[in-house]
Order: sequence, then C-alpha cells, then structure tokens
Amino acid sequence: MKRRASSHFAAWTGAVLAVALTLPLAPAQTPPPPAAEEDIRPPREAIVIPDTESPGPLRWLVLAAILTGAGVGLWLWMKRFRPPGPKVTPLDQARETLHAINSQRETLTSGELAEKTADVVRHFIAGQFGIAAPRRTTEEFLRSLTTAGPSPLTPHLEVLGGFLTTCDHAKFAGSDFDPVQRYALIETAGRFVQAAACTTPATPPGSASPPPAS
Repeated sequence: MKRRASSHFAAWTGAVLAVALTLPLAPAQTPPPPAAEEDIRPPREAIVIPDTESPGPLRWLVLAAILTGAGVGLWLWMKRFRPPGPKVTPLDQARETLHAINSQRETLTSGELAEKTADVVRHFIAGQFGIAAPRRTTEEFLRSLTTAGPSPLTPHLEVLGGFLTTCDHAKFAGSDFDPVQRYALIETAGRFVQAAACTTPATPPGSASPPPAS
C-alpha cells in the first residue's frame, strides 16, 4: 500500500514539473527608479567639448612661408645636379640671327638690313676668334687683320672686306638694295660664317684680344 502511494506521488510530482517547465518564464521585474527627493546619487560633472578653432591668418602665413622656403630649397638642390644644356656656339648663334633677319628682309630698310647683318658677322668674329670687331670701323678692322700677322681670317679677307664695304654703302651712303641684293647680302654673311667656323675652333670666352692702339 505504501509502495503504491509513493509511486503515485512520484508520478504526480513529475507531471507538475513537466508542466512547470513548459510555462514561459516571467520577465524580471526592475525596481522603479527612486523619486527625485529619494535619489541620493551625487550630480554628474558637466561634459566639456573642446573647441576646435580654425587656424588664424597668421598661422596660414607662417605655413605658406615654410612651404615656399622648402620648395625653393628643393629647387636649388635639384638645380645643382641638373646636367648643363647644350652650349650654343658662335656659328649657331649667327645662323639663328641671320635666319630671323632673313624672315623680315623685305620689310627692313636697306640701311637697317645692312646694319643688322654686319652686326651678326662682327659678333661672330669676336666670339669665334676672340677678335674685338664690333666697335671698329671697317677700315680699322681690315687693317688690323692684315698688319697683325697670320690670322685665321686671312683666307676670308676678300669676302669679308667686300661684304662689310657693301654694308657701309647702305648704312652711310644711302645705297638701296633690290630684292636680289637683299637676299645676296644675307647669303654672303651665311657663307662667310660657315667657312670661317671651319677654319679654327671657337676661342674660349675671356681670351679676346684687345684692339690695337691707334
């Protein structure tokens, strides 16, 4: 009898536990916040947000000066290691200038054309041979070449003398050039500088001989 009662009690207890496990759990009850007069927590400190100010005009000027100085310094440093450009020879310079004169030979007066072309030849001689020619008259210059002994220009004296004399006639005597003579004047100057440049290499800068005493 006791065994049967205990078995019934165990079965009933298991059924109750099974039903209890299937029921949803009730959510935990959070206690309500205390009333304002009952809240004994101290007040929190105010949160300070830092003020991020934008740089003023003075800061921008200092920054620009620093960047500019750095850029200039970098440019100077790179310039030291930049390979030098090709050297312009007196012949190249004379060719370039004669080409520019030739492009406007019909618009220049005969005197202007003669003066510009003769100036190219004189500066070429000074740069190529170190002979100071631009400040001398034609007679003085040709005389110095014939009396100073052997000169690299000796083989070209006849062409040079005729060219400079023709230019003097246009500059000082008012001679007028027709289109053929204009072209021939520039062509003669070009042939002279080309032939004279093949005679001897250019003289180093600073070694030009001073003009002889008159």
